[in-house]
Amino acid sequence: MMGDEEEPVARKRLFHGWSQDDVEEFLEQDDAVMSQLPVSSEDRALGELDFYKRYLIQCLAKGRLGVEELRRMKDVKCEAFESYLCSLVNARQRLPLNNSAPRVPKSLMYTCDVDEHGRISYQRPYYEDGRTPLQRAFGDDKVLQVRFNCQGVTSPEMYRDIIERGFDVGLRHFEYFVHKEEKKRKNMRKVKQTRQQRSFFVCTKSIAASDLVDPHFLKFRSMDACRKYIMHIHTVPCLQLYNKRLQLALSKTWTANHDPGGEIAVGCNGKPLIHTDGTGFISEDLAKQVAVNTSEEYPALLQVRLFYHGIAVKGTLLTLKTLQHKTIVYRDSMLKVKADPKLANCPSFNSLEICTTSHKPPVASLSRYVIALLLEGGVPESFFIQVVQEAIAKAMTPLQDIAAAHRLCSRFSFGDMPRRMILAGIPLTDHFLRNSLMTMIRTQLKRYAKANVPLEGSYYLMGSADPTNTLARNQVAILLENGPLHRHKVLVYKHPGMHPGDVHVFEATWNQELESCLGNSKYVIIFPTKGPRSVVHEIANSDLDGDLYWICTNEQVSNLYKPQLPWQEKRTNGTTAVPSCLGMSPEVIMSRLVAMFLRAIFKPNFAISRAATNWLIHMDKYLSTSFDNVREREFRQNCLLELADLYYLALDADKTGEMVTIEDRLLCDKIKPHFLVEENSNNPNRRKIQQQDNVYRSTSIFGKIYNLVTEVIENEAKEFTGPLMFYEEFVYGNYLSYKDLWRQHFNNYRLEISLALDEKSAEKTDEIAAQYCQMLYTGSTNLDGAKKSIYQIYQESCAIYSVVHDHVQFCLDRARAGSENEKEWKPSFTFAWKVAGEPLCHLFCERRKESGGTFSVARDVLDTITGAPGALARLRRF
Repeated sequence: MMGDEEEPVARKRLFHGWSQDDVEEFLEQDDAVMSQLPVSSEDRALGELDFYKRYLIQCLAKGRLGVEELRRMKDVKCEAFESYLCSLVNARQRLPLNNSAPRVPKSLMYTCDVDEHGRISYQRPYYEDGRTPLQRAFGDDKVLQVRFNCQGVTSPEMYRDIIERGFDVGLRHFEYFVHKEEKKRKNMRKVKQTRQQRSFFVCTKSIAASDLVDPHFLKFRSMDACRKYIMHIHTVPCLQLYNKRLQLALSKTWTANHDPGGEIAVGCNGKPLIHTDGTGFISEDLAKQVAVNTSEEYPALLQVRLFYHGIAVKGTLLTLKTLQHKTIVYRDSMLKVKADPKLANCPSFNSLEICTTSHKPPVASLSRYVIALLLEGGVPESFFIQVVQEAIAKAMTPLQDIAAAHRLCSRFSFGDMPRRMILAGIPLTDHFLRNSLMTMIRTQLKRYAKANVPLEGSYYLMGSADPTNTLARNQVAILLENGPLHRHKVLVYKHPGMHPGDVHVFEATWNQELESCLGNSKYVIIFPTKGPRSVVHEIANSDLDGDLYWICTNEQVSNLYKPQLPWQEKRTNGTTAVPSCLGMSPEVIMSRLVAMFLRAIFKPNFAISRAATNWLIHMDKYLSTSFDNVREREFRQNCLLELADLYYLALDADKTGEMVTIEDRLLCDKIKPHFLVEENSNNPNRRKIQQQDNVYRSTSIFGKIYNLVTEVIENEAKEFTGPLMFYEEFVYGNYLSYKDLWRQHFNNYRLEISLALDEKSAEKTDEIAAQYCQMLYTGSTNLDGAKKSIYQIYQESCAIYSVVHDHVQFCLDRARAGSENEKEWKPSFTFAWKVAGEPLCHLFCERRKESGGTFSVARDVLDTITGAPGALARLRRF
């Protein structure tokens, strides 16, 4: 029951970090509240809007709107606000924010960039899959992601003031929370001089009227109080761990239960249980609460982040049938931040956050690392060549098989239009469709060139520790779709293990004790807990906090492989410098954290990447060296072992504080194998690259696989993609009368898209296409919201196709005639299918003359029937 008794608690929650006197003074004196409002009438009017509108105004129209215009914006709906503002200030309108999959959690991301002169440029908000605990605790609009551009900046001091003091955005004040190294995206080019670092700023206070009257707006006296609301971070003993533990709030998660409730049991005191490092237990009833997007009753294993009254827990939870209801058991090794008893009565963020759960795994792929280790263990080179050849043949089947082509399109974000074309009955020999399929196939083949080739009988599973302590040291329990696996010999490895002993051989077994604890659990590997040392620690220095293990049950591989001696941790040349932060003032800690952040940007340690690159080059030369050359092989082998030790040490350097350096005697990356140089080069001329002085032609299995795949890619690129047909289905009505209009539009589009491609801006190309969609449909970017009649849209769409067809035919004729610059002629139907693809598919499907005609089918039903990954794959991530 809500009453007067709860009001002080609510006040205390809203003003976390404020003294009781401060709260009473602030809330009881209306004049004091109003005095914090902006002085100017424009800012007062701006403060009456919600933050999303204020932020967009700062992005697009700062200082360009009057008081009356700002007040009229209060009545504009948020979903229509961006287009309204763009039309008001004559800004380029982008595609609408796409949040079309409501079952998939999305967050609205606010980002800005700080250039080399300290100027801040704000980017328009966009939706991103998933949400972090940081966003869930404070709200999407109170977390700002900031990137600092250090290109051309000689001194980091110019950024220090911005980071330490924070800055104002939309009448809110944002302060630095934490930074984290950005994971390399698939389409992101490698940055040679700097590492990509993301910093996160959190709103601590506001002077906007809409925020001051919002009962749910969290206000903080300082960033120190803000951090303590998430976890009692001041109990962490050293700065390296301080920053690392704050990053726990940045994992993409979903909430199982906002307040975990029930019983939170703690593991044994003293030293962490090394055999169970990172794993705990959860009762079956709680596990069922997160059994979403899976066909199982509950997940066997959950990777979690637990925030509860100031503590922060990281690791995995194994579902136990024997555990009492509403119980979570975590071990000391999982407890990353302890609670401060002095803050027991302070409000805190309490939530069990799920990063991922065990689920049915797809077929796993090989890698250069695991291939090298398997070769060392006795698996012949010919086996891998055969696997690659079979994978290439399978990858090319979508060019002839409609079902395979449909499945391929379902796996790519840009495959929606080709998929529509296939379902409409457009032949696979169509110029645009075949080129689109080849683009997707080429993406797969490029992975194969890096030896990332699927291997039947292999998959990735999360691991946990044996809760019964009955498994022998050479045994594991592997639970798959059809129950426990019984196999005399299986291989287990964790990427990117570099030591020959990182591939372990186990017997897959099962027993009655495990049956009573785990029941019908699926998709998890259970490791033994016997022996003087954890077996997972022997596998690439791993633990059980969510690491994925490569499991190989392929009998050809497991029967040929001979186990090697396991990896032993060695002391290296790393130096430790971990200052304690206990007793430091919040101001000093903030200054030290900022210094760490600036050092990460301007003086990064590339020990991880250098160790990995040089290990790969040494391995390439080791595999290419004759067995007769004993001295050379021994030298390479010693270098490989040392680099593996350094690599594992560097992986933990951000937690241990060790400064890892790679000695010059271990470096060999001045002359690289051709496959490494070509992969990272924009120059398509392979022959020219291989003639460079700093490149040698690899003859190892890596070079052979690379050459095998790239030859297929080059041969397919040279092949003609079939006859250039004009379909009779697109001869519709009086479409010729619209050709002059759309020929002019097409010429304008080519000029605009050429400039956008020069700038390498994917967002601009989408915006340009959206403009021409608006011209075709009027009032919408798709057929559903079109204001024109469908009859006119069909005619204009056919005119668009005809115009583009004429242009492509002209380009092909010029190329065949031997144009001096054949590369200049790159015919493409992209404009036709990107702008008018939807009505063209409708028209083609309607006018097909098969006796069976056509019928409608829901997309999720079609995905289920055809086996396309579709929605289930997207949902499984969350």
